[in-house]
Amino acid sequence: MKFDMHCHTKEGSIDARVDVLTYAKELIRHGFDGMLVTDHNSYKGYEKWLKSGSKLEIFKNFTVLKGIEYDTKDGGHTLVILPDQIDCRLLLKRGLSLSSLIKLVHALGGIIG
Repeated sequence: MKFDMHCHTKEGSIDARVDVLTYAKELIRHGFDGMLVTDHNSYKGYEKWLKSGSKLEIFKNFTVLKGIEYDTKDGGHTLVILPDQIDCRLLLKRGLSLSSLIKLVHALGGIIG
């Protein structure tokens, strides 16, 4: 299985110019099976995917995972993936220390990298 594990979308990251649907189509064209949407301190790209992309036939065999790129106050940018049922809005506010972020993510059953 081939995944792009670090995807920024124009819906959720100021450093991206491609919307999530166009990004997914391009990945499919290049033989990818899925993507991890990791917008900066935002789930907007993933939320757009849920509203429109996940329902389209073209994407029926393409997997999109929800992640976030969190901006810590002392450790730079860090990718975070939480279990599907966990909704942690604290991750939308940048500035936790890296050690606090690690504790939070692990307590919620997530992974960090």
